[in-house]
Amino acid sequence: MHYLAKSTHLSTSILRLPSLWILVTLAFLNQATLAGVNYVSVDSGESGPTVIVLGLQQSGAEAIPQTIRQLSSWTINSGRFIVAYEQHKTASRYESDLLARALPKQAKDLADLVRSHKPDWLILLDEDYEFHHANINARGNTIHVHHDSSGARSVAEAMKAQLNRHVEPAYKKWSVLPATKAKDNISSTAQSNVVRLTTSTKNSRKEQRISLRCLDHRRALSLILEKLSMQEGETEVFSLVSKTDPQLKYCAIYDGPGAVSSSGHDPIWIARSIRHLPFDCMLIGPEDIAAGVLDQFDLLICGGGYSRKQASNLGETGRKHIKQFVRSGGGYVGICAGAYLALRGPGKLNFFACRVEKGGGSAVVGLTFNDAGRKALNLSGTMKTKLSGGPLLTPGVEQSNDVVWAHFEKTQSGDSDTAEEAAGFVAIVASQVERGRAVIFSPHCERWPGPQEAFWNALQWVTETKTDE
Repeated sequence: MHYLAKSTHLSTSILRLPSLWILVTLAFLNQATLAGVNYVSVDSGESGPTVIVLGLQQSGAEAIPQTIRQLSSWTINSGRFIVAYEQHKTASRYESDLLARALPKQAKDLADLVRSHKPDWLILLDEDYEFHHANINARGNTIHVHHDSSGARSVAEAMKAQLNRHVEPAYKKWSVLPATKAKDNISSTAQSNVVRLTTSTKNSRKEQRISLRCLDHRRALSLILEKLSMQEGETEVFSLVSKTDPQLKYCAIYDGPGAVSSSGHDPIWIARSIRHLPFDCMLIGPEDIAAGVLDQFDLLICGGGYSRKQASNLGETGRKHIKQFVRSGGGYVGICAGAYLALRGPGKLNFFACRVEKGGGSAVVGLTFNDAGRKALNLSGTMKTKLSGGPLLTPGVEQSNDVVWAHFEKTQSGDSDTAEEAAGFVAIVASQVERGRAVIFSPHCERWPGPQEAFWNALQWVTETKTDE
């Protein structure tokens, strides 16, 4: 088995004004818990500024590690771009492995990195639940100007105006404030001005979900690089991955409205649950899908939640991109709400002909694999699984490519009314969708009591070499 890993190179650029450095980072430095700074450096071969973008780890700052990995796929026209992430001793092996492969070089600390590369700009990306402990006036997304200068302030104001075109409601809009006077090692390390971009993590599972915070970060950086003439427009904003490791499959997980879980099994949980597989996972939102990012991936997972919200927020454009992605050879795995989304009907993906008899209740139920399921998933017999509102399906009567892999089954006397009601209905279905493959799960096999192997092996199946059968 393999830990989730990514090997890639980084290319991006840096904004330059006289005597100003901008550093992109996650948090205040905490030297007591540092385990080093991992980084990657890309030299365009053309003259221009040197920029350092640094991500720091802190509790709740889940978007920064993904943003840093996304920046590793960017290209620049001039200068040198260094993206770094500060590993802490408390970092999970999941995040450490991902970032160590994306950022293969290492420095002792930020001061060491700055001394070695002498950046023109030091850019800080920060995120926090509330920034009031640092600045009482901070609200929502905030641009803090350290060592305030007219150059830094003009850049910050221009960024605010352009970023706020994409932000609703008003309380989430970007504002520009002078930085706190509180001591931090970033200010003392930088010999000149520093600008800190702070995104709010309030309502982080809804309005400020991870994929949207990453998009905020990327848009802000793109504006800086454009002003430095290191990029043209927003050409790199939706460049998320570089498929540089042939041993990996690149997996997108839908992280938009409707992707929720009352039990905590949300998109970031799904990503971490398959970290031992050879998949590089990234959370993406409807904004990303509408921009056409799926062609950078091998697989899309749509998990549980509310399928109507998923469909409405994807919109016709987003659903069209998913359909084209799968028909062109991509993989799709839908769980519960993601299964409803893949069925036939208005506002759906129309991958499967199965019909919904009713929505299932919530209970631990039996799951029995047929011959096709045993062959595809290497599982047999009857196992327990969690049904939580997923569709109770019957095979479609019309011609289709649907292949049933498993049914719900009674497991023992004393089963709940929900388990009794679900018995006999289709639970897992697969389909060849032109050049691509899709699998839908009515139950939550990805979580306890599983069987998680069914979910894991379905991911492998949809990313195998496709045929036109």
